[in-house]
Amino acid sequence: MLKLVVLVSGGGTNLQAIIDGIADGSIPNTEIKAVISNNKNAYALQRAKDHNIAAACVSPKDFADRAAFNQALLEKIKSYEPDLIVLAGCLVVIPEIMVDAYPNKIINIHPSLIPAFCGTGYYGLKVHEGVLKRGVKVTGATVHFVDKGTDTGPIIIQKAVELGVFSVVPVETRRCVVKLDEKKASKKTARWQQIAESAAKQSKRMLVPEVRSVMTFKEALVYAKELDVLLIPYELAKGMKETKELIRSIEPGKSIGVFIGPEGGFEEQEVADAMEAGAKPITLGHRILRTETAGLAVLSVLMFQLEDE
Repeated sequence: MLKLVVLVSGGGTNLQAIIDGIADGSIPNTEIKAVISNNKNAYALQRAKDHNIAAACVSPKDFADRAAFNQALLEKIKSYEPDLIVLAGCLVVIPEIMVDAYPNKIINIHPSLIPAFCGTGYYGLKVHEGVLKRGVKVTGATVHFVDKGTDTGPIIIQKAVELGVFSVVPVETRRCVVKLDEKKASKKTARWQQIAESAAKQSKRMLVPEVRSVMTFKEALVYAKELDVLLIPYELAKGMKETKELIRSIEPGKSIGVFIGPEGGFEEQEVADAMEAGAKPITLGHRILRTETAGLAVLSVLMFQLEDE
């Protein structure tokens, strides 16, 4: 069971979406342990209470200085022993001591397509005001990991686009945490496509990658048969020597598909099915990488190997 602590500052509409997702099963095996706000009047706290979720206020107004507030906030979060911290409309600058305590375990929901309209001064309604003032045609939301900068943490799909991906295929595997019904999958795909379009413009790509509809693993294997080379990073693959030889053997101009597993990894049968369909297992080294890191690692290696100019 994945344990969440959600940080909010206002009404908590993003919090409500998470609560609803857990209730309807689209966010399975997940529990919100607590909702914490810096604002004692935040309606999000009432939303939490209405669903029998612990609610707490830790306000900087109650402390002599920022350092004391930061320490109190960290201790309050630690008391709930979360696996993941979600910033859902949180207007508090996350202190470095919290980032150090929870590396790659804090995610933020930002209401723009980062790196546009983000950073210092862009929060809440100010983001939307900036978007409308500039008259942009495409906007959206970004979920990213929190680091010690402001809205500077890694973004999954945007980074993949910048590295030259032709298309992104969301695949439902057996160990996927989130299960999407047809309606929710359609909405997610549309949002991901907007992010891809924005990232393509920012990275000066003429070709906008297509975000395909969510596929089952079997459907993805059929789709991938049209490609020249199929790779599947797998923790039980042979050593780095074999992987390097395989990468070097790929000729420029070949179409390449890369299967990236969920956080729990592929099941052995899924790997076997992929190999039967022609996929070659590769290793990414001794460390087991997170899903978003594994994809970027493979793309970076392929870009270095195949791009001449």
